[in-house]
Amino acid sequence: MANILKLCEDVLNGTKGGMHYKKIAEKIIILDSSVGNDLESVAKKVAASLAKNVSKTKGSKFARIPNGKGGHKAGMYKLKPKKKTGKKAVINTPINTLYTGKAGEYAVFSELLYWGYNPAMVTVDHGIDIIAAKDTNYFHIQVKTANEIGNKPYNFSIKKSSFNRYNNSKTFYIFVLRQQDKNRYFNDFVIISNNEIDNMIGFEIKETRDTYSFKIQKSKGQYELNGRRVIVNDFSKIK
Repeated sequence: MANILKLCEDVLNGTKGGMHYKKIAEKIIILDSSVGNDLESVAKKVAASLAKNVSKTKGSKFARIPNGKGGHKAGMYKLKPKKKTGKKAVINTPINTLYTGKAGEYAVFSELLYWGYNPAMVTVDHGIDIIAAKDTNYFHIQVKTANEIGNKPYNFSIKKSSFNRYNNSKTFYIFVLRQQDKNRYFNDFVIISNNEIDNMIGFEIKETRDTYSFKIQKSKGQYELNGRRVIVNDFSKIK
């Protein structure tokens, strides 16, 4: 025979205000014929099982319903609300940066499709990862991906030789910010054009002999790239 408490849980799940044990018994009979069809007998089993469960000091899934006068409503039961742990998902195996980079490229590839672009992966990477077409226009896209590390900023770099090679084209750089929110992983995308980077050189971008450096900081849901506030996830910028 099916577990009475499990059937009670199934019946009460999603209900508001709880339910009388006889009403629970009626629904259990419909839900699982193996409990029998004698309402009085099933109701007694339901009442006994629920009463025993709520008397537990630990591990009880059910609760009596207060009557507002210091007691409880006769025969009425409800499910206890589930506690939210707020714990983040844990990856036991560190992710190789080569996998992270390629995953970021495919994440951008997917978004481009959603936004109506026709993307193609570049076989040999000379500073461009994806070529995307829309209408009669073609765009060069370089993808950079980084994983969230606590509250530290995301750090990226672009080779000067790569930037200069495509600086006269319709080129866009997409920074993929991989992060966690409670029990799920998600990406945010910062899209910036070669023209915007050109305007930042010498003022907002740190550089070495070979690279330009970018720091993206997230604070209260807002993003700043090298101190400049940026909008995320707006692929319509690619035009």
